[in-house]
Amino acid sequence: MTALPPPTAAVETPRGRPCDNPFRAQRLDALSFVEEAVRLDDVMQVLGGRRYRGALVGPHGTGKTTLLHAVGERLIGHGLSPMPLFMNTDERGTFPARWRVALRRAGRGDALLLDGYGHLPAWARARVRLTARSAGAVVVTAHKRCALPTAARTASSPALLRTLVTELTDDATADRIDCETLWQQHRGNLRDALRALYDLH
Repeated sequence: MTALPPPTAAVETPRGRPCDNPFRAQRLDALSFVEEAVRLDDVMQVLGGRRYRGALVGPHGTGKTTLLHAVGERLIGHGLSPMPLFMNTDERGTFPARWRVALRRAGRGDALLLDGYGHLPAWARARVRLTARSAGAVVVTAHKRCALPTAARTASSPALLRTLVTELTDDATADRIDCETLWQQHRGNLRDALRALYDLH
């Protein structure tokens, strides 16, 4: 891992229990990684006009998964039952059996939430679009534009990283972290940047 910049080193604290680390995984999972410019109401309006078919597009660590979960919660209000499917790192480039089973079972009352659709082989993505026609909704995440219409584009910024650090700690701690450099080091991947801070703490 690339070394953190000197200004960031000022946040080092005495070693303690992992459960006391403000950047532990459980706290990161509770954050919203989505820029203010991406409004959930707007995303739902776009999806509603496309029979709830669409893709959330953006680079690694920019809030696609967070947004997908929020969409799933909204779809419950439309009478649909979320069916979330996640692509593990070691599954990339394959068509996992659990995905195939879920796709066969999905009906009009189900909302398929496919996190990692962009990692499927081209033939598998085509199979998903064909098989999922019977589902009530199909919303996927991808790193670039795909065959499904783009419902939202996610992005990150040093300002958003600072907001997240402040939410996890406080303003004083955030002031001691060079969020601009940290953001650049991790190429805009907010999760990787926050994990680096976990290691530092």
